[in-house]
Amino acid sequence: MGMLILCRYLQCPPWGGLIAALGFIASGFYIGHGEHTSMLYSFSYLPWILWRLDLALVRRSYWSMVVAGSLWGLSGLGGYPALVILDPLFLFLWGLGRSLLGHSDGVADTDESCKARLFFTLAGMCVFGVIGVAILSPAYIGFLIYTKGYTSRAGGVSFQEAVMGPLPPQALGTFASPFLYLLNQPPYSIWPESDVSFSDVYAGVLTVLLAPIALLRWNKWRFWLVAIIGFFTAAAVGHHLPVRGWLYILMPPTRYFRAAHLFGAYAIFVLCILAAYGSREVDSSLKTDDIAARKGFALVAGMIAAIAFLSFIVTVRTAHLDLAAVAHPVRVFFATWLPAVVIFVFWWQKDISNRLLLWLLVSISVFDAVTAIRAGRPTLYSEASAAWWKVMASHHVRSLDLVGNGLHRQLFQPDEVGPHIQADSNLPLKIPTLASYVVMVNPFFQPHVDDPVLHQLAVGERRMWFSESPVWLPPSEQSFAEYVKVSHRLGVPPLILHAPDDMLKGSASMKYQVGHADENWSQSVQSVTPATIGLLRYTPNELSFRFQAAADGWLLVTDRYARFWNATVNNRRVDIAGANFMFRAVPVSRGENIVRFQYEAKGYVGLVVLSWGTLVAVVVVGLGKYCIDKAMA
Repeated sequence: MGMLILCRYLQCPPWGGLIAALGFIASGFYIGHGEHTSMLYSFSYLPWILWRLDLALVRRSYWSMVVAGSLWGLSGLGGYPALVILDPLFLFLWGLGRSLLGHSDGVADTDESCKARLFFTLAGMCVFGVIGVAILSPAYIGFLIYTKGYTSRAGGVSFQEAVMGPLPPQALGTFASPFLYLLNQPPYSIWPESDVSFSDVYAGVLTVLLAPIALLRWNKWRFWLVAIIGFFTAAAVGHHLPVRGWLYILMPPTRYFRAAHLFGAYAIFVLCILAAYGSREVDSSLKTDDIAARKGFALVAGMIAAIAFLSFIVTVRTAHLDLAAVAHPVRVFFATWLPAVVIFVFWWQKDISNRLLLWLLVSISVFDAVTAIRAGRPTLYSEASAAWWKVMASHHVRSLDLVGNGLHRQLFQPDEVGPHIQADSNLPLKIPTLASYVVMVNPFFQPHVDDPVLHQLAVGERRMWFSESPVWLPPSEQSFAEYVKVSHRLGVPPLILHAPDDMLKGSASMKYQVGHADENWSQSVQSVTPATIGLLRYTPNELSFRFQAAADGWLLVTDRYARFWNATVNNRRVDIAGANFMFRAVPVSRGENIVRFQYEAKGYVGLVVLSWGTLVAVVVVGLGKYCIDKAMA
């Protein structure tokens, strides 16, 4: 729907908008990422955001910028961060082109100077950003504030991580067929550096044919769009070219996500827009009976189809297959590409009418989209997991009260909801596991999962431990390596404490810290001992229990450390220390201790009020403007 509305706004014919929209929804991004709902959520906002932003640029309307920013903010509340971060980059490049080139390719524009247009673009993008950031603030500003000390992702990912997960350059050949990307899954896996969902740029036969047709007429704006396609494609191939690395250095927000291939989604999007512009050229020839233009369309279609066939053959042979082994994809290839070329040739020769041309083009596009979606079933869903989903549905525990399970925590999720792997199917059942699929990790999480000596502290019924003589160390890799050695020597790990300030610093630069502990600590330290507690309350935001201590010391709680946990012992506020590189600990005294942890994210309610208050204000003002305009009309 967003693409249809955007294409209508760009004054493309309805049939051209339909072809562009079908190519968009059945593109390699949507098919490849069918399992990644948050990505689809964010990216589906882009046509709507661009529609309002371009309208703002044309009308010099700050209000339209406010609306565009609101849509962007909404895309961030439930969407994938990488796409939310990349949207402003794409929109800025779009606006920069509009400002410098001084026309809107068919959309009525003002006669202001380039300087005035550029000023409005910059000022408008600021308005866009302020409104959008206000709306998405609970998720994104919240992330920056509350995850320090909890995850190394709070400081971004490393350069090496950022350039990985590329769109394989050879996968650009998947534009030829919706089946080719499937060769990047077992048993072929022809591009092992990337996942199968990263390896598809298909956007439909007619989208690929109409886009170059849009370039047959000299138009600076359309060639600017080609440059945008090239830029995002160059970034999408990750470490194969330096563009993604440059962005990592020059644009700090791009340091917060991996999967370089996601840049390619914007190239597909712009290709669909160019295809809509190409449909305008065809529509113009329908009205003017321009034989020379029709000949050009037929030649372009023939050349692109020939390139597509070569790409198809090369990709298939990369998997060491011949055409007979992929008979069905070959038939589909010729059932889409060949008719598309023949139709343009016949139309050039006036062997078919204009009306029949349009019906045939739309029919091919519909057939193509349906075929692409059917071909993409392996990445859209899997019947193999249906039984697990039924178990999760039937055993879903709605309560957040975890006292019923006590402190028991499994290493992996239960068998009935999938194999023993790091996944999160345990969540609906409210069964705690250590080895979940989590991205908010620190460098010490996976070593704890993989090492039985380390993870014995955090699984089973015994998850509270006591020590009279802990050791204070910074959370560095050097300290952790020594901790692992000592733990294996003792058989049960010792208690290692970290100052809260060190935990916060470590979230951004753990692997660059150097430990400064007494070199003899490893010889004198002792293992922790089990602590028997009486559980009183256990929810995601609160943990309280009784503990009878035999002496003064420290109590290790093997739940994750985070900066806004508060603790009281016998109703007296105590400081929480980081413990064993990812957990938390509190001091206790001899005798009975009533320990209570409570998570209080200071300022979070304010961010929620800011977010939804901004959104409500935009809706109310928008309705008011609409009513006033209707009354004046």
